[in-house]
Amino acid sequence: METGYDKEQAKKTIERLMEEGKAEDEKCLHELLKEPEWLDSVRIKEIVKDKAFSLVYADDKGHATDEECIFTVYGALSKKDLPPLKLAVKQLDQSKLRFLKQSIRLDGLGMTQFRDAVDAAAAVCDLFDRVFEEGALERWKDGLLGDEEKLLDMSNKLVTHVNDAIGQQHIPFDSGIDPLGVMDSLLQKGYIRTEDNMVQYSEGKRGPDGKRR
Repeated sequence: METGYDKEQAKKTIERLMEEGKAEDEKCLHELLKEPEWLDSVRIKEIVKDKAFSLVYADDKGHATDEECIFTVYGALSKKDLPPLKLAVKQLDQSKLRFLKQSIRLDGLGMTQFRDAVDAAAAVCDLFDRVFEEGALERWKDGLLGDEEKLLDMSNKLVTHVNDAIGQQHIPFDSGIDPLGVMDSLLQKGYIRTEDNMVQYSEGKRGPDGKRR
């Protein structure tokens, strides 16, 4: 994290957001393992058109539904690798465009809820591991800061090839993400930006009075 990062203030902000999310009945990842029957309420489902597998809710008969499980994880952004790209598309290996990724790292600032969320993420990963042949998936590894503090690294693809995004619409890149039009040039090569390629986060700024907002 940046020098002078006010961890206590960040924790207070996260705790406030948790309370707001609870009031809105959000599905929080740190609560998942506290539900004794959670394994019976979810299923792994293959999404053929997306060439992917997804965690979905089960119906009363235990069959997979089309409703994807979406959980909220609360933490502080301690590291990010996001657009804009520093290289022009012509400088990139054309065969690797589909593998371009963006990533973030969340730090729980010592909060118990965050450690619970990381444990729940590992449990979900184990569910996926049962679906594939042994060795097909990379084993889960906790990110650690020091001896105890857990971190959560997450990444997704920067763009999606149109053949893997059937029925999905392109979401334009705004100038803050793509000031030089580097990302838009990928459209000419058969790639689009979908909802699954988006990363949104909140950032505090220091005002003229020196206070963070």
